[in-house]
Amino acid sequence: MDKMVFKNEILNIVFGSLLIILVLVGYFLDYIEDYLPYIVGAVIILLSVKRFAYTFKKISSKNATLILIIEFILDLVFAGLLMFYIGNVELFLGLVIYTRGLSYLIVNFVAARKANFDQYIINILYVTFGSFLIFTSYNLVNFLIILVCAVILIVGAIFLYFGVKVVMGNKKNKKPKEKKELKAKEEPKKIETNNDEIEEETEDEDEKIEVEKTDYSSKTLVELKAIAKKRNITGISQLNKVELIARLEE
Repeated sequence: MDKMVFKNEILNIVFGSLLIILVLVGYFLDYIEDYLPYIVGAVIILLSVKRFAYTFKKISSKNATLILIIEFILDLVFAGLLMFYIGNVELFLGLVIYTRGLSYLIVNFVAARKANFDQYIINILYVTFGSFLIFTSYNLVNFLIILVCAVILIVGAIFLYFGVKVVMGNKKNKKPKEKKELKAKEEPKKIETNNDEIEEETEDEDEKIEVEKTDYSSKTLVELKAIAKKRNITGISQLNKVELIARLEE
């Protein structure tokens, strides 16, 4: 799934939303029915190119590579004929599916010499379903319309899901970062306030030390009154020197 979607989450959201809107509008306005051969043909070409490019890198056998090239060319031819002969969607789609299953059966059992039971069953189902579409007399246009709409809706939902998932993940990652930044900003303030308190405490201690060391008896009355005013001591105007010293020493 990760290889299928785009790396840009915004592009995933836009592309997924457009697919969902287009398929809903196309279904209810009958555009999908009108352009069904072109839609199916384009999907076959895209899937064939992707499958061939993915498988070509894995296979080293020359015979298997030749079979894959033939199958890829037939897919492109049938897709082109499907878009050209508009009324034969079931036939050419069945030919594409039948060719895909048959080519992988040949690759697994003839060229690669490997028998994988799961792949064997899947390829048998491809061949069976392709044969049914080729020889059926039923009109499967309505079924194909529903199938195409369902596939496009699923693809659109996948793109939308991965886009929204990445965006929501980025938001969640941003919140812890913002909290950390706020904490980092608040910590210096706390330190500053603590420093201020420490400075105030040291100033008070210095004043206390000065009070203890001061020899009031050696000072004049005017000097003593000035010290009393600094300490906000009231009622000192009528006191004499002895009484004022006693107040200061309290």
